[in-house]
Amino acid sequence: MLYDLAHVAPMAAFVFVWTMIAWMLVGDRLGEIRTRRPEASVKPAPKPAPHFRRRANRGQKAAV
Repeated sequence: MLYDLAHVAPMAAFVFVWTMIAWMLVGDRLGEIRTRRPEASVKPAPKPAPHFRRRANRGQKAAV
């Protein structure tokens, strides 16, 4: 029994460690995908309120 355990334990440890590494990497990638906002949902910057533009053009005719 101890003989079998001595041969199985190193392989079991190797598989366990690599499974944990793969699990961390995959979980990190899934979390990154889940938390990132799609670019399409990003709203454009709001345009300045109309009174800002009116104040800048006060007393001037539009150049045609």
